[in-house]
Amino acid sequence: MPYSGEEMRRLTERLLGQTVTANPMKMDLGYGNENWRVECGGRTLLVKIAKQGHPVAKAESASRAQRLAHASGAPVAREVLLDTQCEAAAGRIVRILEFLPGHHPIDVLDSPSSIDTFFESLGRAVAVLHSARCDGFASRVGGSPSFPTWAEYVAYRAPQIADRGRSCTLFTGTELTDALDEALCLAQQVSRVVEPRLTHRDLYLDNVLAHADGQVGALLDLDIAEPWDPVADFVKLQWQVFPRYRTAAKTFHSAYRTISADPPLFEERLRVAQILELSNHVINAQAMDHMDYAQDALRQLDHVLASAA
Repeated sequence: MPYSGEEMRRLTERLLGQTVTANPMKMDLGYGNENWRVECGGRTLLVKIAKQGHPVAKAESASRAQRLAHASGAPVAREVLLDTQCEAAAGRIVRILEFLPGHHPIDVLDSPSSIDTFFESLGRAVAVLHSARCDGFASRVGGSPSFPTWAEYVAYRAPQIADRGRSCTLFTGTELTDALDEALCLAQQVSRVVEPRLTHRDLYLDNVLAHADGQVGALLDLDIAEPWDPVADFVKLQWQVFPRYRTAAKTFHSAYRTISADPPLFEERLRVAQILELSNHVINAQAMDHMDYAQDALRQLDHVLASAA
């Protein structure tokens, strides 16, 4: 059952031992949590209550990613609390983050100068995020199994995608397995230059906050962040963001390079990530009956596969 404002007040005060000073406000955002904005102890907080049965391993990975990103200096909210079996919330997972104000980027990208400001700021923010080093490549931050090389991780992940893809009716013939075979081959070629870095993996405008002047306020929702090849964060940007703004890609890349050197073998690494990520998007979207999104992801994957590596 959804919480009432009074129940949220009591829950927050019990967890933090501080007084809530205004009526909690329920927020209509996200898909997997019940989210509340709460004024407590002189701070504005975001209280996230997961659905019953949400996997603890996923919550712990998201928490580690949030803390690692914050420690790197990336513009992300500071995590205040994680309780994976919150007695006061009937055993549900509760996370509390500092609430960061801001606007959806589309609401402020209304001039050439604001567009340049935003994508310059975003390029720097993502480069800082990618400075966060991880111990190995894995499907969870701090999770196992972990692999010392990108090629070994891709060899672990690709068969999982192929197995799930057998139930996806949008792929024809051997299209998926051929694409994954190509990704495996390319991963072996580039693996020597790839280091495991914190990778957002869901980087598009819905997951960024902007200030009124166009500066990035925060990167949001690191729930599926993983220790990956950070070039994977360019997949959604190239697919869903850069084509909307003529100067975006050039401005972003120039700013990224002020923090981090150009990733070596960028195009080959991007192709590996595109095959893995776009295949996943097609499979997941069809499984959830989000057919427009699945078809869009498939069109993008077909475009990638039709182009030379």
